[in-house]
Amino acid sequence: MTVLCRADMMALLVVGLGVAFEFAPARSNPETPPGLDTALRALTGQPFGPYVVAGVGLGPFSYGIYSFARTKFAKM
Repeated sequence: MTVLCRADMMALLVVGLGVAFEFAPARSNPETPPGLDTALRALTGQPFGPYVVAGVGLGPFSYGIYSFARTKFAKM
């Protein structure tokens, strides 16, 4: 990856986290805190939400497969 590509990804991360931390307190109700099910329902309501939820679910699954493969084929 080039330096410009890394800088672009870091800027995207900073902006995404900034938006999340800016709007989350404004929409939350401290009397009834939402759970994970509320967050996933809100995410799947977005235009590309189901794809994002699937990608988030595939992340730990792929890491598990990678970990098992690495332990099986690692040279000690």
